[in-house]
Amino acid sequence: MKDKKLEIQEKSLEKIIDELMRSLVLVSKQDEIFYIYFLLSCILEILDDKKYKEFIKECGVETPAFAHFNDEGLPVVSYTPEFKEFLKWFKKLNPLQVFNNLSKHEVLHLISLHPFRIAEYIKRKNLPLTQDTFEFLNVVADSIVNKHIDKTFIEEGKGVPPHPENLTFEELADKYLEKAKNKKKDKNQNKQCGFPIQVDSSSQNSQNQNNQSQCSQSQSSQSNQSQTSKKQKGGSSQGSKKSKKSQQSSESSGQSNQNNQDNQSQSSQSQKSSNQNNQSSQNSNQGSQFQSKSSLQEQINEAKRMLLDDLGVKSNPVKDILEKLVKELLKKNIDEIKRQAEQFKQEIINRINEVQKLIGSVPGEVTEIIKSWKTVEIELENEDEFMTEFHEVERLYISRNLVNPNLPVYRPFSGSKILLIVDTSGSIGYDEAEYFFGLIKDISTKYEVLVFEIDTEIKNEKPLKFSKFSDNSELVFKGRGGTSFKDLERLDNLLSFTEKEEIKKVILLTDGHVIEFPSFKPLQKSEWIGITTDIIPSDAPSWIKKWFHIKKLVKKGV
Repeated sequence: MKDKKLEIQEKSLEKIIDELMRSLVLVSKQDEIFYIYFLLSCILEILDDKKYKEFIKECGVETPAFAHFNDEGLPVVSYTPEFKEFLKWFKKLNPLQVFNNLSKHEVLHLISLHPFRIAEYIKRKNLPLTQDTFEFLNVVADSIVNKHIDKTFIEEGKGVPPHPENLTFEELADKYLEKAKNKKKDKNQNKQCGFPIQVDSSSQNSQNQNNQSQCSQSQSSQSNQSQTSKKQKGGSSQGSKKSKKSQQSSESSGQSNQNNQDNQSQSSQSQKSSNQNNQSSQNSNQGSQFQSKSSLQEQINEAKRMLLDDLGVKSNPVKDILEKLVKELLKKNIDEIKRQAEQFKQEIINRINEVQKLIGSVPGEVTEIIKSWKTVEIELENEDEFMTEFHEVERLYISRNLVNPNLPVYRPFSGSKILLIVDTSGSIGYDEAEYFFGLIKDISTKYEVLVFEIDTEIKNEKPLKFSKFSDNSELVFKGRGGTSFKDLERLDNLLSFTEKEEIKKVILLTDGHVIEFPSFKPLQKSEWIGITTDIIPSDAPSWIKKWFHIKKLVKKGV
């Protein structure tokens, strides 16, 4: 029987990727299968030898796979002929495990928006566009992503180990650039004082303090010696000044004519000296600019060395190819990069929602990434007053006490339901949509909730039903058009007789920019209240009893 790895090597790259993906769908665990389904939602590209050679010529990097976006902003994961050779490195992992971890690594780079963040960071910090700069920022990104990758895969695949601190990409890059800057300051301090530049890292802080103390003492000593020397010279010269006074007086008239000639010569020399000084100043400015760029590049190189040392990496890890997309992004200005990143966020959210509908869950690390995108916190004004609106829903009814017929028994009235009408028009932003979803989930843990989605028309002909036993995976925005609530006149026809009887409250979730309301009150027996993220509609009907406002709080540090 042929060795399985040998069989893989004999097949085409396209066939290998196809077989590995099909196999993983069958054997993957719940969290792992998310990445396979997400990968399937991306554009998969298989580079042949010719395209791969062009790729290496352009980027100067050999890699088994890389993630990027096409011109339409769609996510692409590319596999190269190097993937076959990459499989040979692994002794403890089988091809399925290798492919799973490699694909997960690339997908996490996409979901984390690392290409956009690297480009924005380079623009904001005005970093030089060199290979060392890309390598440093790639190591930072890999050390974050690889927290969720198999340790054996990282070791055998010569990858970047995960960084132990829970920092964002920007925080981690800032940290090591600052460490490198401080280290250079310490070296310069030691060099000025005549101490060896190399300092043992285990005692660096104490040594720096000693060096600074000795340096200040040395400078003080030199200053005292200089002052003493000046005093001595001053004392010995007083006698000679008196003896030479008469001689200088007799010679002064003879020197007068000579001084006039000397002054003319000195004036000419002064002009030449001034010109030379101006030229020297210009050369100095050019030199300092060159030194500044050179100094910044040295700082970046030192930051990369320090990060790799902290991660325990003795040699350069396998290079990722985020650089390819970053170079394309760097052709744009920083505002364009941010706008494109926001568009891609929505693309990512849509794909995650589609995968969640298929498999029912999303890995915790992906959820945390999505949460980190939020730039605002949303809360409801007068939340306590809003919650009192539900007290009536928890009505109690009286039943007969079988033990003592003279005492009533109070039981919850289980037939009460809440209907939520969710505005899914295009004017509802991601933060508002997320808040609406969260509110629905919170209410459904206590009450049975029915949901209709609407933009210019009702999107579901039957109400979505949620309770504390629901997974809420059906709740996906289906609208994104304009906003008109005229179609709510059909509500009575879309609900059963029992549902209409049991709905005691109707909550309208909107941004308030509504073109038209129903001409009459649907569900006559129910009480209506509204929640708005922006304005209270001026033509809102009076049968909407109360309106509550949602307020946004901008996160600190964003």
